[in-house]
Amino acid sequence: MPGPQVAHYSTGRLTPAQATVVDWWRARLLEDRPLPGPVLRDVREFLMVTWLSQQAGDNKEAAAEVRKRITALRTGGSKRDWRPY
Repeated sequence: MPGPQVAHYSTGRLTPAQATVVDWWRARLLEDRPLPGPVLRDVREFLMVTWLSQQAGDNKEAAAEVRKRITALRTGGSKRDWRPY
């Protein structure tokens, strides 16, 4: 018997495995202790790169920016030359 489906904001469904991950993160985020600033910054930067990567298929400048940002994230390089989009 399949597990319960959980509503998701973009697809409408999560698999049981995805729901487990979401529940785990929700529990950690709702704990009384705050997340350290660098963790939040890293998550925000990762989300910006993933959004920009969706634009890269139609835009050569966006594709070049995505490559530069992924390299910086992988190597711990500087993010000061990231261009706004």
